[in-house]
Amino acid sequence: MSSSDHHPKGKGKDKDKDKDTDKTIHGNGASETVLSSRSSSSRPSSSSSSQRGLSRVLHWGPMLALSVIVFISFSMIVACVHGNPPLEARTVLTGRSTVYPRGHPQHRDPASSGGSPSTSLDVVFKPWGALQLGVFLLMLAQILSNYFLAMVRGPGYAPPGWQSAVTGNVADFVQFCTLCDEFKAPRAHHCRLCNRCILRMDHHCPWVNNCVGHNNQRNFVLFVTWVPLTAVYTIYIMSHWCWTLLGSGRLLRLYSIDLVLCVFGVALSIGVMLAVAFLAHHQFSVIFRNMSDIEEWIADKASNRMLKEKSGEVFTYPYDLGRRANWVQVMGPGVLQLLWPWYEPSTSLDAQLHEHPGKRTALKQPITASNGVFWPVHETCHQFSFTQEQLKQKQRKLAHAQLVRVARPFSGRWWGFGIGGCRLLWNFPAFDDTQLAVSAGQDVLVLRGHKGWLYGENRGVGADSDTPNPDSTAAAASTSNNDVHVRDHPRGWFPEACVNVKES
Repeated sequence: MSSSDHHPKGKGKDKDKDKDTDKTIHGNGASETVLSSRSSSSRPSSSSSSQRGLSRVLHWGPMLALSVIVFISFSMIVACVHGNPPLEARTVLTGRSTVYPRGHPQHRDPASSGGSPSTSLDVVFKPWGALQLGVFLLMLAQILSNYFLAMVRGPGYAPPGWQSAVTGNVADFVQFCTLCDEFKAPRAHHCRLCNRCILRMDHHCPWVNNCVGHNNQRNFVLFVTWVPLTAVYTIYIMSHWCWTLLGSGRLLRLYSIDLVLCVFGVALSIGVMLAVAFLAHHQFSVIFRNMSDIEEWIADKASNRMLKEKSGEVFTYPYDLGRRANWVQVMGPGVLQLLWPWYEPSTSLDAQLHEHPGKRTALKQPITASNGVFWPVHETCHQFSFTQEQLKQKQRKLAHAQLVRVARPFSGRWWGFGIGGCRLLWNFPAFDDTQLAVSAGQDVLVLRGHKGWLYGENRGVGADSDTPNPDSTAAAASTSNNDVHVRDHPRGWFPEACVNVKES
């Protein structure tokens, strides 16, 4: 995700300093603080959430995901109802019917009914068939409820005036987002698709057409957990019904459409199971470490920075409190809560731990419910240890930035296929990231590179010389880190083959 992480030095305190907070956090992190209930998590109202949720469904990602769910569910229900139905109709013989003389009101033709045994239709309840269908419907309810909650709840956004909890110059502790025109909360990142800064952003998921973050990560994790479990169950049931049909010619003639549905249903379930199980494994890894993909990348750069500078420092990731504590922060302290999609650890966790103090002994340190802005941290760190490390990395990146002159135009489409072919297309850093359109003669401030790609800021048409002035690199970099950062400069990835110089 692209983000503008530079911060103005002149912006400090917020006017509404005491409006939304209960305490004050000092720059050294000496005092813990949570936002008041009026501003915590900034959850939207139910009416606005439903409107946004409806508009989010009308997108290729949710429509495709729901289509797959509907098809597999329909195939599964057909297999359950025909293969092992909960209710089965049986014809029962009740004796011989009475023969009435011709002309009697109840007279029937003897060829059809006279003297033949009479029958009745009884409906028999089959517990195993009901259990088989009921288990699937409960699994389907878990999938749909967590899916729509992850979509409608949203990831969470920092409440207005959150920075009033910080004393001193806020720009010394957190980054400034030039796209949102506000300071970023700790662990927040800007999503260019949502066009907002997201609290504890993990990633933007096209299947829910929303970001996964502080408010909805629990529902997203439960969704990607229930999907492969349900897929395994449906594969077993539909495969058994397919085998039964293939072993009986009479049933195959009666239920030939069932065979087609179940074959496609099994094939689709296998693909869904493998893909979503991989995603679920990754999400569990993220939760146990309390580290998103973005934060893992930042932590790796922090270790590399300290190694190159030979400062003797050892980077400590501040939010890793141990596997148990990390899990409780996101998913809740108990097992039964996992079956309730509407459970919210961010509002229920602190009260439960307060009522049962003994639960704290199983954790490395006491956990307080995070509001998405401030978090429990490692005992050797403070609230802004991670954000200050990000500021150091920005300064180092700008110090090594290079201004280059574009020699070959790039349209910003097709991920460089027309320039570097399949190899450049394959090495594109992230297919949902921004591509930067450049024209010959423009100057681009290159910030980083990746396997034939450069990430930079388009500064427009430069001077008439063939190569940019080396002295202008420092000036261009400095303008990215001052109070008057120009937001009209687009950022993104473009092929390295477009520039005259290859240093990046």
